[in-house]
Amino acid sequence: MKRRTAKSGWYYAGRCSACLVMILCAVSTIYPIVWLGITSIKRNSEVYVNPWALPAAPQFENFLIAWTDGNMSVFFRNSVFLGVVCTGLSLLISCMSAYGITRFDLKPAKWIEIYFLFGILVPIHSVLIPLFMIMMKCRLLNTMVALVVIYITFMLPTSIFLLSAGMRSIPNELEEAAVIDGCTTVKMFFHVIVPLSTPTLFTVATLNFLFVWNEYIFALIFTGNKRLRTLPVGLASFAGVYGSDYATMAAGVIIAIIPSIAVFTILQDKVIKGVTAGAIK
Repeated sequence: MKRRTAKSGWYYAGRCSACLVMILCAVSTIYPIVWLGITSIKRNSEVYVNPWALPAAPQFENFLIAWTDGNMSVFFRNSVFLGVVCTGLSLLISCMSAYGITRFDLKPAKWIEIYFLFGILVPIHSVLIPLFMIMMKCRLLNTMVALVVIYITFMLPTSIFLLSAGMRSIPNELEEAAVIDGCTTVKMFFHVIVPLSTPTLFTVATLNFLFVWNEYIFALIFTGNKRLRTLPVGLASFAGVYGSDYATMAAGVIIAIIPSIAVFTILQDKVIKGVTAGAIK
């Protein structure tokens, strides 16, 4: 009986410690967002005097100033355009590539997959100068086309890796049954493989969209025109040489992070529904 009591004591102590660690992690994650929200409704002078104090009077016009005077509407539109286009094209290309690698009896399929995996190991900063020279010779600098091509290229290795692993878990018997029913390769891809790969597709879509939404280096280098800048680059323009409008900058950051949090929350729910739908099918 004593041994059972000792074990149960250690068990509850471990659970309490785990809960304490999770609470600390949650507080450390949520606190910066809360502080950012408080700063966004302050006057800029209050931020300099005491950045940790509550605002004397909420200044909600900071969001309007950031949206209009700070050109956040233009930056927001550019980020949404790039996120939707790049995510959609990367899903189509990577899904078709993963289907060919995992389902077609090709001898170099394994080496093709390894070739794509090497793309994950390439640091972004190591290809900035070559990419800049290529885009300059192709006359694609200061265009959205340059960012679309670069983003899709860097998203393909991880997307193909995840989708290939997901498609390998799909039983071959389902495809054999579809062939017996007269299903063509194209119909099999869109009506069998894609629906069963829904959980992985939503996972890849989430990662790709967040990558485009938060990317800074490529957007800074390849978009010199202010009308083509994305949210991360646009937010950096709020910081001046001799002073910075931190209150308006905080309001702009709040505007920028709300869509990413919303997309992640929506797609997370879709992933769970996709697992259930795929299992039923």
